[in-house]
Parts: sequence; structure tokens; C-alpha cells
Amino acid sequence: MTGDRQPVDARIAEVEEAVRRYFADTAPQVAADVPEMVREAVRSSAAGRQAGEPRAIRWFRRGVVGLAACAAIVAGARGALYYAPNWAETVYAAVDGIPGAQWLILPQDRGLARLAREGGIQTLDVSATDNGLTVHLSGAYVDSARMVLFLRIDSALWHPDSSRVVVTDQFGHVYRVSSGTWDTDTGAGELTFDGVPAWKLALGLRLTLRIDGMEWLSVDGSQQKQRSGHWGFTWVQNPSGSERTVTVNRSASDGGVTLRLDTILLTPGSAEFRLSGVRSVPTGEDVVARNDDRPELVCVDTGERYPMLSAGTVSQGRTVEMKVMTAPLQPGHRYELIVHRVGEVPGTWVFPFTLS
Repeated sequence: MTGDRQPVDARIAEVEEAVRRYFADTAPQVAADVPEMVREAVRSSAAGRQAGEPRAIRWFRRGVVGLAACAAIVAGARGALYYAPNWAETVYAAVDGIPGAQWLILPQDRGLARLAREGGIQTLDVSATDNGLTVHLSGAYVDSARMVLFLRIDSALWHPDSSRVVVTDQFGHVYRVSSGTWDTDTGAGELTFDGVPAWKLALGLRLTLRIDGMEWLSVDGSQQKQRSGHWGFTWVQNPSGSERTVTVNRSASDGGVTLRLDTILLTPGSAEFRLSGVRSVPTGEDVVARNDDRPELVCVDTGERYPMLSAGTVSQGRTVEMKVMTAPLQPGHRYELIVHRVGEVPGTWVFPFTLS
């Protein structure tokens, strides 16, 4: 696997470090760049690890995601609407009043759907054509937890080869795809990337999306084609709104694993839980979690279970890093985050907290 940071001019790196120090001094609540810590752990692990299990809510192993390997993702969004037609209004809420946008938002991502209805997603109207395919970048949302780009391809059965998709910022930092969803009926889809550190959001972002390959998958998933090309987009990203990081530092132990809920990153579109831990024995073979192994978030006061957007664990030796993302939380309530598996180790780790 290639590194996630491109070589940059030494003077640019020096300026970046100066700006980072400035924001560290003037905005001490800015969260640490945990995504970079995770990427460093991944770079030290075995190459070629598959990522992005083909379901709407993914327990992911970090790595390069190929949508060609995710037929269920490509067809799954429309299938979700077919089996749950009442979700259609929520999923495509952003389309109303924005002709041609066709933003694809999964039903459990209710924070992003709310932002779409309220105008919180930046509308873009840029396109690029190469090798007979036109790609439209119609919207973008960026915060410290994730970057979500909404695209549409005129030929619906084609979609980006996400192993050949990168976003870079003005500092030369590279953001790679962590998941993606595509609708083969409309040609609309979304690609999700790691979030952007808060100090960069405060400074302002100039982003460039580069797609160097497309894939075609038949409806039944039995046939596949590739097409090379160069589709590029550059834009200035608007601020996403206020964020805050809540420090919890609550620990729980089970199965020889001690986990600590370190922080909760609260953004307009989601809540991201960041956990770390230590195992009594080094990591064993990775196991993809079953549906009932996913973490749970429950509001103790109301009994409501919050939708999971993603959850992932990176283990290296005896150390564990975990990130869990859910729909946004409501202040003034008591919650419990419940973890059911850490790598191949089943158990129950419960983290109660109150959000003021």
C-alpha cells in the first residue's frame, strides 16, 4: 500500500508546521489528528488488506477500497429503497429544489440528510469529461470526522474505481476513499473520505479531486470492465459549522482487552467516538464482524438506538485504535456506547456518559 502523504516542498511543510503550531496555541480544543494515527498503523500492517464490506453499515478493515469488489454496494442503495420505500423521501431529500444534484444519502445517515434539507451541504456544479464519460461533482460536505463528495456519471452503470481516486488539499495531504455507495439507476453516488483536521478547516480549504479510472459492473455482477481517464475537479470548501470535542476517558475491560473511550467528536453531521486500548496478548487473525457484533449507541433516557454509520478497529501488537461513527447526538441526555467485539475477541465493553 502506498503512503498517504505525497512529497511536498520543504518550504510548504515549514509553513504548514507554523500554522499548525499557531492553531494549537490559539485553539487548544482542536482535536488531535487521529486519522493520521490510524493511517500510520495501517501502513505498518500487511499490504493488500481488503476494505469496505458491501453493506450500508460497514465494519471496515482500513485499506484501499475497490467498488468493483462491492457489487452489493453498487446495487444496494436502490435495493434499500425497494424494500423500504418509506425511506425514499429521506434518502433523496436533498434533490428537491436542486435540479440535477441527485445527492445519494443513506437512510441511517440522518444528520447528513438534515444538513441537505437545511442547505448545509455545499452545492457544486462542475463536471469533467474524458474517454467518453462525463462526471459531475454536485456537492461536498467536510468536517473533522469525514469528507463526503456527491457525484453523478452520465452513464449510470459506470462508477469510479476508488483505488484510483484521491483528494488533496493545498498542503499536499492526500485523503483516500474509506467507503462508497452508488445507485446504478441514476448514476448518482457518494464517496466518503477521512475527515480534515480542525485547524485546516479554520484556515480554509482548497481541495482537488482526481479520478484516474472507472469501472463498469453488470446488473447481476457477473461482468466487469475498466476504463482509464483523467477527471479532475478543484474547489474552495465552505466551513461546515461548529464542532466540539468532548473528553470522556472512561475505561472498560473484558476478554483480556482494556478499552478506553477517549473522546467524542461532535459535528453537525455525526458523532465520532475515538477509543484506544491494550490487549493482554498480541493481535490474532482479523475477523469481519457479524451484524450483531456491531457497536451500539443507546440513549438511556429515551431508549432510542442511534444508527451506526461506520465502525473500525486497527490493532498492532498489543495496542488497539477504534473509531465509531453514529448519527448526531442530542445534548442533555445520558448515553451508553456498547462494544461487542475488538478484532477477533468477543465481549461486552460498556461506556456510559452524559452529554451536556
